[in-house]
Amino acid sequence: MPTYTKTKKLWSKWYQKRKNYTKATNQAKHIKMSKFLVETYGHRMAGCRDFCEFGVGSGRNIYHFHAAHPEWTYKGNDINPDIHSEIKSMYPDLLSWASIEIADTLSYLKRDDLQTDIAFTHGHLMHLPNKVINEVCNLIAKKTEKYILLYEAYLNGPGVTLSKRFKYRKYRFSRVYEERFPGFVLEEKHISSHPTKKGIRQGTYFFKKAGLT
Repeated sequence: MPTYTKTKKLWSKWYQKRKNYTKATNQAKHIKMSKFLVETYGHRMAGCRDFCEFGVGSGRNIYHFHAAHPEWTYKGNDINPDIHSEIKSMYPDLLSWASIEIADTLSYLKRDDLQTDIAFTHGHLMHLPNKVINEVCNLIAKKTEKYILLYEAYLNGPGVTLSKRFKYRKYRFSRVYEERFPGFVLEEKHISSHPTKKGIRQGTYFFKKAGLT
């Protein structure tokens, strides 16, 4: 069975098994981070028309970006088969102004009609297998007109033990993203400690299309 197929089945079962998993991502610490990303980067992407999040989870990020930038059109995808009902339970009006599809990210990116000014991920690319990550990043670059904003976790500090690396191996925390988006320039990279996982760092990456003024 292909690695990506196994990953998709794993996360589909995880969502179905853990009915409160999506709601758990709406804890105060996560909402605080979403608002921070909006306040820090939203104004730097002024003049855009649309915003696309890959792996929308609870819809939290889209909800808070929309609150600050209602002029943008919002869309995204998630592999969770119950994502629509779960979003409605937390953000009842979100699906009236955002288009959220139940699809894996690679399939979603391969849609001929998909194009966006802003591409965004929050703890999503780390779940994608090594065999598809380059294709996914290349497609994100191809489908994005202006900005790419990532908030992804990884192991990068001295003192991170082998046992911890083994524990988190399925999350692919060892990735960095600087050179993965052809045609985009890294404007800013910020490293911070993970709010709950000791030894894990958070990487915020802000890219701009080459030649964009």
